Amino acid sequence: MRFIKILIVFILFVSCEKVSVDANTKIIGHAAMGLNSSSSIYANNSLEAIKLALSFSGCDGIELDLQLDNTGQLWLYHDEFLSSYTNANGCINDMESSALSEVFYQTIHHEKLVKFDLELIKLVAGKTIFLDLRHLNPCTLQYIDFQLIKQALENLGIAEKDNFICITNRLELLNELSDDFTVFFATDVISYGLQILTDYSTCAGLVIRNVSITASDVAAIHLLGKEVVIFEVRSPKGTKAAFRKSPDYLMTDELRTALQIAN
Repeated sequence: MRFIKILIVFILFVSCEKVSVDANTKIIGHAAMGLNSSSSIYANNSLEAIKLALSFSGCDGIELDLQLDNTGQLWLYHDEFLSSYTNANGCINDMESSALSEVFYQTIHHEKLVKFDLELIKLVAGKTIFLDLRHLNPCTLQYIDFQLIKQALENLGIAEKDNFICITNRLELLNELSDDFTVFFATDVISYGLQILTDYSTCAGLVIRNVSITASDVAAIHLLGKEVVIFEVRSPKGTKAAFRKSPDYLMTDELRTALQIAN
């Protein structure tokens, strides 16, 4: 009985443990409210999820997944195939904008697929917005023409907006964009990421999983004058561990949890 009481006290102590959060760490909602988030009733990358995430005090911004259709328009969608979560089949890269405008998520709210356009850009003004650029057509296994992706971003004036940050794991796209856009490189290997930051002076920072980076790695990146995004953060324990590393951005799948811990 005494052991059980001690165990309960220990659990309460751990759960109430305070975390020192670097004031410079910005909290970013992954795919708006997170992937498979327990704290969101909306589909990821949906307009409803975006509005909900940005309504929270302390949310500094969101990450969105962009895919190019065959008419040169950008759409918000995380998965490879539309059949995974929507009423449509195939891949965004092979479809026209008119058809995609009729696509909706197979969720309780039937949220519509969202086009990345000037109206959405206006909605997220003043927030930090990460754009994960999908560069492979999963239906054909062919790379999207990098010039087409760049042109789509330029048509929307993203290069002139400081609050938009592009993400890629392709060196070709990094080369294509980094002279005109703020670009972060995504990798799971910290040694490779550090090499990229050293070799590509125009690369602004790294996007990396929480389990793949340490506090000393973050400090090393800061010494290079670059920034760090830590993602794949969900549980309270993982969120606290990520905060302790003092990244520039914490990209969370449980926005409410991150904000509660930070506050």
